[in-house]
Amino acid sequence: MGGSPLLLNIGVIMKVIANEDMYVSTTWGAAIRLYAGVEKELGDDLGLACLQQGAVRVEDESIPRNPSLMAREEVIEEAELVEEEDARDIEDTENKEQAEVSGETETEEAVREEKLESAIQQIIDNGDPKDFTTDGMPKQSVIKAVFGEQVSSEERDEVWAKLIVD
Repeated sequence: MGGSPLLLNIGVIMKVIANEDMYVSTTWGAAIRLYAGVEKELGDDLGLACLQQGAVRVEDESIPRNPSLMAREEVIEEAELVEEEDARDIEDTENKEQAEVSGETETEEAVREEKLESAIQQIIDNGDPKDFTTDGMPKQSVIKAVFGEQVSSEERDEVWAKLIVD
């Protein structure tokens, strides 16, 4: 039984790792991209092609690694931590600003609603039949004249219901 010893190991999986990004292609059409410091499981045929291009076979946990690569990983990890802290700070600031804005908006809406209630109450107190629709609701034009600005039908109905129930 002659031939290459590789023929006896068909289907064997090997792990490889590269100290730098590399792209390995073969004459039979297989290709793979290895990223620096990332283990990759490959068939022995493609694994051997990677070893020929400078990758290292992973046999145990103690992998000889390029010291400059390890330093770069530490810098990247520190940068990621700083980015996470900055993102949290920005998020906290945005939440505070949003809470302040929503508090102001709620106050403005409450003041507007009180003024609208006063305007509609004034229309009711006047009691002029021409100021009301056939359904008994205050006319939009009259509300605008008393209140000073156009009011939506939904807003009018909400305040009207509140006044009538109370």
